[in-house]
Amino acid sequence: MTMLARGLLFLLLIAGHATAEDSTPETRVERQDVDRVRSLDFLHENQAFLRAQLDRLRTRTQWRTSDARELTARQQWLRGLGLELAAAADSVRAERLSLEGRTLLERIDQLAELEAQLDRLETEIDAQSTRLNAIEADYTGRQETSLALLATGLPADDARAILVHTLDGDPVRVELDELTRAALESGAIATLLHDFVEPRHHVLRIELERRDGSTTAIGTVELDATRDRLNFVQVALDAADDDGLLPTDTWTR
Repeated sequence: MTMLARGLLFLLLIAGHATAEDSTPETRVERQDVDRVRSLDFLHENQAFLRAQLDRLRTRTQWRTSDARELTARQQWLRGLGLELAAAADSVRAERLSLEGRTLLERIDQLAELEAQLDRLETEIDAQSTRLNAIEADYTGRQETSLALLATGLPADDARAILVHTLDGDPVRVELDELTRAALESGAIATLLHDFVEPRHHVLRIELERRDGSTTAIGTVELDATRDRLNFVQVALDAADDDGLLPTDTWTR
């Protein structure tokens, strides 16, 4: 190879190497077309299942029959009070709408009419106060049945307190001091319970609390409270029978 050929070959190699180093990669972003939407494919594939679920949704109307009871006299009275209250509310609402749509003191003669309206409002307020007082007296004055539970006898020497269990909540605890314990041992009477009760059959469970904190069942007391009377029940704590019933003496006042 001649010197000229070698020179040409060297120049070609250098030119090819420079061209390879100067070239840069080309990045192309293309969008791919989707023929079908996946959600539609899911609905199409599960068409039978979805139709079966929709077929299960049905509205059914069921009629029931019930017997209506006649209102008592007190319920009719309360219903009448409610109707009077609704009528009074409508009257007050009408007066308020009438006052809202009127310009203050448009004419002098409207003062007399305004005063008459205020008098009517005051009358409605007094009537409502009378109805409220009647309802309050009805609810607070009807409860006049009370019970006084008296006890005699001391079933244990280490008794610290007497517990009277009712259906109304926590038991009533009667602390036994030395004076009360001595009175019960000698046959005197101690008051265990004095409160308002419902006029019905009552079952009271009596327990004994000892000095060590333990409790012992003494027995039960059954009584029928007379309506609107003070019912006295005297029970012997140390004379329970085999069934756990305590003997009682009852009277009313």
